[in-house]
Order: sequence, then structure tokens, then C-alpha cells
Amino acid sequence: MALEKYMAIAGLALSIFFVAEIITLFNFMINPADNDSFGFEAAPKLFQFISLSIAPATIMMGVSFHLSKRYGSRFNGMLIILSGIIVLIGNGLCIYYDRRSKT
Repeated sequence: MALEKYMAIAGLALSIFFVAEIITLFNFMINPADNDSFGFEAAPKLFQFISLSIAPATIMMGVSFHLSKRYGSRFNGMLIILSGIIVLIGNGLCIYYDRRSKT
């Protein structure tokens, strides 16, 4: 019963890691301090962040859900929901930063 809890905690940590990476990327793109000097492109970095954090987080949460599905675990369910809320809040912050930078 401990494996699925640890996997849910790891998924939550990877979700937080993804949000931190995306907010950092948006801040870097909004404040162009000599960004053109080395030709920064956001798309490859975004794909790298997705493959490093949110894809493994999704797999961790899915495996955790599957392992605890038979007996039910409120702790795992709360961690999965919290992970989704954190990702949604992070995406909302990125949209806010994007709209703020255009004005």
C-alpha cells in the first residue's frame, strides 16, 4: 500500500516542477534581456519540459490510481486532484503573464 502513495507524491512533485519550469520560461520570454543574441526558441524547450516533468507525472498518477483503485485511498485521490489543480493554476498564471506582457 505504500508504493502508490509514494508514486502519487512523486507525481505531485513533478507537477509542481512543471509549473515552475513553465513560469520560468514565460518570465524569460517576457523580459527579453538580450535574448536575440543567442537565438532562443521556446518550442524545443517546451517539449523538453513536457517530456521531463508532466509526462512522467501523468504516468505516476495513473499507476498510483490503478494500484489504489481496488481498495480506494482518499490520500491518493486528494494528491491526484491537487496535482491537477496546481497544473491548472500554473497555466492560468502563464496566461495572465502573457496578457500582461502584451499591454
